[in-house]
Amino acid sequence: MSLAVTRCTPSDAAELAEVTLSGFESRPRTLVVFPSMNRTAAISKATEKYRKAIDGSGPPLHCSDPSQSIHYLKVTDPVTGEIMSYAVWHWLPNGYKEEFDEQAKVGGIPEGAVEEALREFAESTGVLRAKDQKRRGEHWFLSHMVTHPKHGRRGAAGLLVRWPFEQADREGKPCFLDSTEAGHGMYQKQGFVDIEGQVLTQDLDRWDEQKRFGAVSWVGMLREPKSV
Repeated sequence: MSLAVTRCTPSDAAELAEVTLSGFESRPRTLVVFPSMNRTAAISKATEKYRKAIDGSGPPLHCSDPSQSIHYLKVTDPVTGEIMSYAVWHWLPNGYKEEFDEQAKVGGIPEGAVEEALREFAESTGVLRAKDQKRRGEHWFLSHMVTHPKHGRRGAAGLLVRWPFEQADREGKPCFLDSTEAGHGMYQKQGFVDIEGQVLTQDLDRWDEQKRFGAVSWVGMLREPKSV
């Protein structure tokens, strides 16, 4: 059976939280910025947040632009029914607006988190996106993409990344995302290229010298529409 992209439902919230935490909890930045994370509490908080976002009873994830069209998408294992990958795509008809970028803001700081690192990253993310004039026009934006580690390298992530391409190409609209080092190669395979000057680097050793992770980087990426 082949894989397919479907829309998330409110009943997926707990599993989406588990997939997200499983996909990010072993990454260097997570280990440094959330050194004493309570996993059970994090899952519970994320579950409620996702459920309300998907059913519309709470704020949307990552971007609060009232003009946007937001799409919570998943790929499930055709045999087990488990969610393999999860993504959030936004159609932004008015382009990037700093005031609606929730990823560039820091709300409640989880207990034990390194607040300085969280604030620095959020603020730098906003600066990175705001200075790209192409993002000011209407475009598609991938704000979140995660695959459960046990379902990696099965093509689920690629399906989610390519989800808006047909419409984007037909309408001549670009797609944007901000890539971690882990996902960079996969995004390149899907046709995204690095945007010159769109690099954010954070030296994790400033907050934890013992782990010696060094610097981690994110890069803004663009996929121009293809002629059809």
